[in-house]
Amino acid sequence: MFCSCWPHFCPWKRSSHHIGTAVTEAVPLITDFGTMPVMTTTADATAVTPRELWTLFEPIHAVTYFSPEAVTAFEDAGLRGFWRGYFAGRSAPLGAAGPEPVTAVFCSFAPSMVAQALPAVWGVVTPEQTLEIRRAGARAALARLLADQGDEVEEAAELLAVAVDAADMTGRPLAAANAALGAPKDALDLLWHAATVLREHRGDGHVAAQVAADLDGCEILALRVGIDLPRSDSDFWNSYQGYIEKGVEDGTVEALPLTNSQNDVGRLVANVQTLTDQGARAVVMAPQDTGAITESLRTLAERKIPVVSVDTRPDQGEVYMVVRADNRAYGEKACRFLGERLGGRGKVAEFQGDLSSINGRDRSEAFSSCMKRDFPGIRVFELATDWKGDVASAKLQATLAAHPDLNGLYLQAGGVFLQPTLALLEQKKLLKPAGAPGHLTIVSNDGIPEELDAIRAGKIDATVSQPADLYAEYALFYARAALDGKTFSTGPTDHGSTVVRIPGGLEDQLPAPLVTRENVDDPALWANRLEKPGRP
Repeated sequence: MFCSCWPHFCPWKRSSHHIGTAVTEAVPLITDFGTMPVMTTTADATAVTPRELWTLFEPIHAVTYFSPEAVTAFEDAGLRGFWRGYFAGRSAPLGAAGPEPVTAVFCSFAPSMVAQALPAVWGVVTPEQTLEIRRAGARAALARLLADQGDEVEEAAELLAVAVDAADMTGRPLAAANAALGAPKDALDLLWHAATVLREHRGDGHVAAQVAADLDGCEILALRVGIDLPRSDSDFWNSYQGYIEKGVEDGTVEALPLTNSQNDVGRLVANVQTLTDQGARAVVMAPQDTGAITESLRTLAERKIPVVSVDTRPDQGEVYMVVRADNRAYGEKACRFLGERLGGRGKVAEFQGDLSSINGRDRSEAFSSCMKRDFPGIRVFELATDWKGDVASAKLQATLAAHPDLNGLYLQAGGVFLQPTLALLEQKKLLKPAGAPGHLTIVSNDGIPEELDAIRAGKIDATVSQPADLYAEYALFYARAALDGKTFSTGPTDHGSTVVRIPGGLEDQLPAPLVTRENVDDPALWANRLEKPGRP
């Protein structure tokens, strides 16, 4: 395999039919793109990205490997077997090169594999003969595929040639060697020649990036992601784990064995170190203490390992992307639901999360601000819990003893608070259905199946559905994008969220709906799509 592109990554290389379709579609698109600027910043949303251009000129170049005309041309010249033709044709611009320099320039072949073809092929054909063979085969293929696109072929060839003339060949050996052959006058020859120079220019750039990232030829073909799970004592995070495992099984990313830091920042730091030592080239984490991982993020940045942070936004340090919902909106939604249900009067206990984490702070600050501003007649008891269910239960028991007229609860994390809360209320015979005298209005947060069941049973009134499925999906999506070198800009996305700028990176703020009796059976809710709790 080689690092530029191969069938697993490029659909048009799976058969001559695929490549023919790609070529016929590429030429008119090249002419359409000819007057558009090439993107140089992530904010230039109207420009053409280099990757978009590559998807157009790559199949034009690739006819030399996969079209029947090109394969036949190499075989007729005595180069039997695909790889002899491949190594001869692609390296011919370098002259009669041996396996060592070709292995170095091509970047991702085993030296022994290259040595099976080189230098032996030069005893069958010379580099000069090979250049003519590959030209003739490629031209014959393009003539067949583009027979009815004469004018567009000429325009596309001229546009690509302009791009070649403007390209800086510094540090681009394959591109420079092909460019040095000179631009042909025939339109089909020029189209293939220019596409070849540009694709090798891009491939040379990949090799430079690979070397800068300290990746060898094997690692570049199996870039792996290190994934640390935050805890296993929460139904929400157990569901997230199930989605992560399914995404890995489906091939979204190549992942190292998952680790779990169990809500221990020291273990998280150690797990990240282990993952990077094992070769992780991107890291997905969900730090529960967002103020204690700054040094780890600094180390990862120095090693050029991108980080995707799930659910929490680190207080300091660089991240490629934070995947979380708007946690201030959680607090606002809970406040408004409780305030309106209680008619603006009463007493509410709030189970706060860990205030050293951005999520605990965002939810707490938003809830408090909303209550003070919009429902001043409601007294709020802020109970710090450090995301621990036993702590929440003990503090609720003490609060109920001091304030038996408590009539509202906000659970910032149903995954850890729901079961101990319901157990305590049932024990004290305070769990009464909505509408009944003495009903305690409860709003939770997570959207796990148990919360939805509790809403159906009338044990709680609402929850904010934190999207465990989307957290996993877009954690893996952005990890894959980071490995591919993609960049993103702020603004609305194609999946109903908004990307915003944060200190040290970007954050994709995913939607999180309020769930009540009215919409608890909505099939769009992730918890309603689980085959069984905790597993997709």
